[in-house]
Parts: sequence; structure tokens; C-alpha cells
Amino acid sequence: MNCSFSNNLSLDQNTSFVYYKNKKEIYHILKNHTIKYKDKLPNDLKFGTEIEYVNVSMIDTLKLHQKYPAWDCKEEDSLKYAYPNNSGEFASPIFHNKKEEWEELKKICTDLKNLGGEANVLCGSHIHVDVHLLHHDLDAWLTFYWLWAIFEPVLYRMMCNGEIIRPGVLQYALPIQDLIVQAINTLDEEFLSVDQLYQWDNIIANPLLFRLWERMDDVYISPLGVSLSHWLNLNRQDYMVQKKALPTIEFRVANGTLDPIVIQQNVFIISRLIHLSLSDDPRIIECIKKHQNDFYQGGMYARIDYYNETHEALLFELLDLICQTNEEKFDLAKQYEKNIGHL
Repeated sequence: MNCSFSNNLSLDQNTSFVYYKNKKEIYHILKNHTIKYKDKLPNDLKFGTEIEYVNVSMIDTLKLHQKYPAWDCKEEDSLKYAYPNNSGEFASPIFHNKKEEWEELKKICTDLKNLGGEANVLCGSHIHVDVHLLHHDLDAWLTFYWLWAIFEPVLYRMMCNGEIIRPGVLQYALPIQDLIVQAINTLDEEFLSVDQLYQWDNIIANPLLFRLWERMDDVYISPLGVSLSHWLNLNRQDYMVQKKALPTIEFRVANGTLDPIVIQQNVFIISRLIHLSLSDDPRIIECIKKHQNDFYQGGMYARIDYYNETHEALLFELLDLICQTNEEKFDLAKQYEKNIGHL
């Protein structure tokens, strides 16, 4: 049960956490807050999720697949050597934010756990989101990337289930903040101005968007000369494959989970970032101006340590920007608190 609190912080209100003076009250409510699994999310979005797991035999996996034939079932390359014939991945069909779909996600997670399955330190979690709304709109893409870069120190840990980030994170879900900043800064100067961010009325495919993606591929090259952009925690390669029925961006969450609430919360975060990127909310430009020269400069290992620190001010700023009710804010703050271990 959620404890009682002042009317200013009632769940149906929208109170600015940044400017709320009594932060102790926020923490007191947060301590007793419980995230509820929703019938559906406020913003409709086409998406799919991939669930990695171990300790479920291939026989049990195949039996479970018969119960959920619309889901793809396969071996997961990153797990099969450590757990041969005792691990796998279920990939959902395209979901449309319907109640019955969320119920099915909850059931398959429960069934996997009942079979002894778990998402351990070798597992990751992937969410594919339909980005047709952004399409070739350079303004929206730039906004989306700026917002991700600014809030990645919070988003990376908020979406990552568990207090400890899995050891393979630098192989399978690389942070992308520095990559975004470097890539954007290689575009022509006239398209870097925040003041001009919303002045590009793009109707057809924008070649600058593809130039941005090319820069992102160029910036992160392995010592062997191979682009590693597929392993970034924000992978847009699927969007470039024009033959795909549903072009997507893949959000590669560092840690895996069999908790449907965590998956639902992560889809909510992504949907709000996309819809916010398409809006004309004046707070976006203010946010980018405030943070565009304020990014972490350390190496990748140090960056992970930095993300493991608590970033309260950035968290509250993100909550105020993407949430429309206090309940949404407490839900995301609770998930962040659980993963970071304290707040």
C-alpha cells in the first residue's frame, strides 16, 4: 500500500520534483511506493521484447513454445556455451499496447520462472520499438538523441534490472552518450544550433539523418576496424534495413529480467521519449541548452562507475520532463532506486 501524503504529491497530480522543497517527503513516499502492473500504457506504441533466460531445458522450452506459438523461440548465442541446452530466448510478436498482450507477457514470464528459469548475470533484455513516427524527421531524431545523451546516466541504470550491471555490458550494451555527442558535432554547423532545432520542416528522406548515422558508425570502430554499433545500448541498425516489415530501434538493456513490470516500465520510458521528441515542448530546448556542454568525459569503465552513482538532480529533471502524473514519477523513481540500491 502507498502511504498517505500531502495533496501536492497525490498520485493524480503533477508536481515538479525539481522545485518541490520538501525532498524528504518525496523519499518518504517513495520508500513505501509499489509499482503496479498496468493494463496498458498511456501512449500507444508498436514494440516487441526479447527475454533471455537460463536454467530451463530445451524440452521445457519447446513445450512452452507450444503454449505461446506467436512468440519466436531460439537459442541465445551469448548463453548457449555456458548453458548448453539449458537456456534460450523468447521474442514476442509485434505488440500494440493492448491489455491482452500485457497479460500474455506477464504469463510467459511467470511460466519461465515456474520452470526454474532466471535472468542471471549473463542475460540481457532487448526492446524493439517502431520508430515510424520519427521516420526521416531530422529534428525529432536529433531531439531524441540529445535527450538520450543527456539522461543516459539515469536511463542506463533505471532500465537495467538489478543493482549489479552484468560483466558483459561492454560487449553487449555499450553506453552511447559520448558517441551521440561526437556524431552530432560532426554535422554541419548550421544544424547544430539548438535554436534552429525545430526549424527544419522535413518532408522527404533527409540525407543529413543518414549522415548522422554514418558518423555514429564511424566514431565507434573496434581495433580490428569493424563497426560495433550493433552492440550499443541504443542500436538503430534495424531501422536501416529497409526490407524489414517493422523498422525498429533496439534498446539493449544491460541486464536481463523476467519481471514484466520492469519490461513495461522500460517500454513506457521509451514511448515517452519518442513522443516528447515529436512535441514542441519549450522545456526541451531549455534542457538541451543547459546540458549540451555538460557530459561525462571519462573512459568506458569509468563511465559505468559514474552511472552507478546516484544522480538525483538529473533523475528529477527527467521525471518532470517525461511524466504527466506523480504516480508515473514515483513508479520510475522506485525502479531507479531499486536498481541503484539507494536514493
